[in-house]
Amino acid sequence: MRNALILSLASLTLLGASVADARPGGKLRERIAERMAARSQTATAPAAAPAQTLSYGSNPLQVLDFYCAQGTARPAPLVLFVHGGGWKGGSKDNAAGGWKQVHYPAAGYAYASINYRLVPDATVEQQAADVAAALKHLLTRADALGIDRTRVVLMGHSAGAHLVALVGTDEQYLRGAGLSFADLDGVIP
Repeated sequence: MRNALILSLASLTLLGASVADARPGGKLRERIAERMAARSQTATAPAAAPAQTLSYGSNPLQVLDFYCAQGTARPAPLVLFVHGGGWKGGSKDNAAGGWKQVHYPAAGYAYASINYRLVPDATVEQQAADVAAALKHLLTRADALGIDRTRVVLMGHSAGAHLVALVGTDEQYLRGAGLSFADLDGVIP
């Protein structure tokens, strides 16, 4: 009983210190502010190798940027990234924050970031079809682009996460582009 009382008092003391730290002027708030300031001062992403901009449809938004894998002579796995933006905004140009198109090719992956038609001019279903069409375009050109067709991952953020989840769980989108689940190794929403 005595040990339980001591443990309870110690816990309350730590909790009280944490609450005090979280108040304006507290140590925790200062540490968080310091970390946020340090992050904002970090260097911007290094320059990526030039992208190949490819059209995969007739709409001006149906384009993608492709980055070849670096340092590999054999076909590379593909990471296809789909930006967010609430289905009505966003762009392949700012979706990756500058780091993905540097990181993945340097790690031996081919990397592509796509644009897709936006709401209200397109439905979410048409957007998912755009993701599948972009993938089809890349896989059709796999040999020329150095892509290993057997190692393909879709990745998306926010609305893009929703779209890659649709494509990765409802085969109608892939079938509409002449593909199937067999053409995907994974989906990372």
